[in-house]
Amino acid sequence: MPRAAMIARAKAYAQRTWQVSNGKRTQPRLRISFDIDDTLACLPHHAEEEASKLPACLHRWLG
Repeated sequence: MPRAAMIARAKAYAQRTWQVSNGKRTQPRLRISFDIDDTLACLPHHAEEEASKLPACLHRWLG
């Protein structure tokens, strides 16, 4: 491999390593969101309640 190509490759790796270590990414970060409709479909008046060992107030709050 020619010397110039090796130097260019080393610079590219160094730049990527620097960006990752400093938190500067070239790719957008993944964002996850949840839809409220999925939660509303399982309200007690729509579906039977699951058996739970938790008290009812905690079971409703935690789902």
